[in-house]
Amino acid sequence: MQVTPAILPHSFEELEEKVERFSSLVSRVQIDISDGHVGQEVSWVPTADTHLPHRDTMSFECDIMMTD
Repeated sequence: MQVTPAILPHSFEELEEKVERFSSLVSRVQIDISDGHVGQEVSWVPTADTHLPHRDTMSFECDIMMTD
């Protein structure tokens, strides 16, 4: 069984810090993205030019909880 930790970042800096923390423990991380309507918290939202940290050594999946 593989456990995939989920991160609900409030900023890109928080995402970078948490991915760095997990990078030596797991090879995959789930990024939760929420608009505050579907999920209770408003998270950081990636843009087209976002470059995820450790993207050459880790896999990412996104859980998008948004109305639009």
